[in-house]
Amino acid sequence: MARSLCRSTQGAEFAETLDTSRIGQVFYKGVDIAIDSYSTFFDNYNLRATGLDDFLKHAQVDEVYFAGLATDYCVLYSVKDARALGFETFVIIDCCRDIDLTLVMYVVLFLRCKNLVRR
Repeated sequence: MARSLCRSTQGAEFAETLDTSRIGQVFYKGVDIAIDSYSTFFDNYNLRATGLDDFLKHAQVDEVYFAGLATDYCVLYSVKDARALGFETFVIIDCCRDIDLTLVMYVVLFLRCKNLVRR
């Protein structure tokens, strides 16, 4: 299993230069070492929710934009879950990076076909 950064370990903290004064809530994913969690909403088996869905709906958010690492895993899974949860969903593709160049070509094609790509 691929290892990602773990909460409270070196490299997982916010960058010192990041202004965190407007961050009202932090949501954690990947809290079970035995289950991957690509999506920002659920683990890969949909056994555990991060709470982000409830938070956004309580705040009356209906449109979400995704950017980040990795387009072909975390961004894709998050987009699929966001759409399934009823959010209008977009990807800022210029702010994403991939792991597998071959796979990401199919992911980007899927996102473009669904009119989800923003620059």
